[in-house]
Amino acid sequence: MSYPHYTNKWQLPGWVNPEKMISYMKERGHLLYEAPESVILLYSPALAKKIQEQEEVDLRPFMGGRLGFLEGHNRRLAFLSGFGIGGPAVAAKIEELVAFGVKRILSVGTCGGLAQGLQVGSLILCDEAVRDEGTSYHYMDPAEPACADPLLLRRLESELKKQGLNVAKGKSWTIDSPYRETKEEVEYFRQQGISAVDMEAAAVFAAARFRQIPAASLLVVSDLLNTEEWEPRFHVGPVKVGLELAWQVAIDTLK
Repeated sequence: MSYPHYTNKWQLPGWVNPEKMISYMKERGHLLYEAPESVILLYSPALAKKIQEQEEVDLRPFMGGRLGFLEGHNRRLAFLSGFGIGGPAVAAKIEELVAFGVKRILSVGTCGGLAQGLQVGSLILCDEAVRDEGTSYHYMDPAEPACADPLLLRRLESELKKQGLNVAKGKSWTIDSPYRETKEEVEYFRQQGISAVDMEAAAVFAAARFRQIPAASLLVVSDLLNTEEWEPRFHVGPVKVGLELAWQVAIDTLK
């Protein structure tokens, strides 16, 4: 049996669709504000909290998450946080954001480092995702690669260079079952030249392409899988610094 079970479903519109959901919410008195043009997706609660502490943010509820409009950007730029992690969560939010009126998406998250030479806190500009999850297969032909939007990717590259950051592009292995990342798979993907492992990039690229908007992903290494033993390092200083740096690059790219 091929997956998804219904062949070529990515060519068909959804029967349950986000436009109707957004209209339904507005009829019930929710989402009664203008949509931003660009949204930065944040998965780290600590980063979202720090942004709110350091900047003027108009925080609005959005479909179970929190949409934060940044002061000084004429309500054109916002971040979305508090909506969860993983492919299904992020794809649903991209669908809803586009139905709401958002025109571009930039995802800022963490990843496990596979490539030799990566350090905790390193930034990776993800240009393509290995589709080892389920969500993207409902949005794209299984034979097609899930890639970042080329123009938005170039804008990110330009901003990184402008800020003096030597960040290489790399592919990420996207998987939705993090506790089933085996040592054998890690070695296999490393030999294939894959830089990182994450939970969202494939779904971000696939859902955005399906909705015909540009999307890109900037990843920060939070733990290393290129060592003898895996050690979680999500809480350490370099990760926090890397996320804050990625956030600033995202802001400067979209402003």
